[in-house]
Amino acid sequence: MKKIERVAKSLMALGLVSLMIVLVMPDIATSAVVITATVSSTMTGCTTPMDGVTNNFGPITNLSVFTATTTSTTVQSSGAIYMKVYDVGSNTIGYGGLWKSPDIIPSPSSTYSATATLVAGSVGFGIQAEVLPAAGMGLNAWYNYATSGTIVGRLNPLVASSTVVASSAAAVADKEVRVYYKVAVNINTPGGAYQDTVTFTCSTS
Repeated sequence: MKKIERVAKSLMALGLVSLMIVLVMPDIATSAVVITATVSSTMTGCTTPMDGVTNNFGPITNLSVFTATTTSTTVQSSGAIYMKVYDVGSNTIGYGGLWKSPDIIPSPSSTYSATATLVAGSVGFGIQAEVLPAAGMGLNAWYNYATSGTIVGRLNPLVASSTVVASSAAAVADKEVRVYYKVAVNINTPGGAYQDTVTFTCSTS
C-alpha cells in the first residue's frame, strides 16, 4: 500500500512540474510574410516547325488548282495574341503574290480583293487556315476556308501591311494553326519559276 502511495505522490509531483513548465514557457512569436508575383501578360510564342523549308507546288498548269505543303504553327501566350502574316510580293506592283520579274501570280487577284475563289484556268495565289482545337482562338474571315473548297485570302506585301490570321484576347496553350497554300494559273500565265516568301509573326497587338 505504501508503495502505491509513493508512486502516486511521484506522479503528482511530475504533473505539477510539467504544469509549471507549460505555465512559464513564453508565447511563440509569429510573423507572416506575404509573397506576391505578377505574371507578365505579354509573353507570346509562335513556333513553326517547317520554318525555312521551301513549300513547293511542283509543276503547275491551267488544268487545276494546286496545293503546296501545309505549314503548321504552334501558338502559345500568357495574354492576348495575334498571329499575323505578310509576304514579299512585288513592291513595284504593290500587292503580294508569287513573283518572277516582271510577272506575278497575284494574291489573290489583280483587283486586290480580300479573297478569291480559285478555279482551274483562273489566276491567283493565297492561303487558307484553321485552328486546332478551334475553341478559344478566332480566325480572320479572309482565311477561314480550310474546309470549304478553294477560296483563299489575300497576302499583303511587307511587314507594315501584315494581316491577322488568328487571334485570341486571352491566354492560349498549344494551339495549332494550319496554313494551306493554293495557286491557280491560266493558259496565258508566262512560264518560268515563281517564288514568294511568306512570314508569320506573333505579337500582343
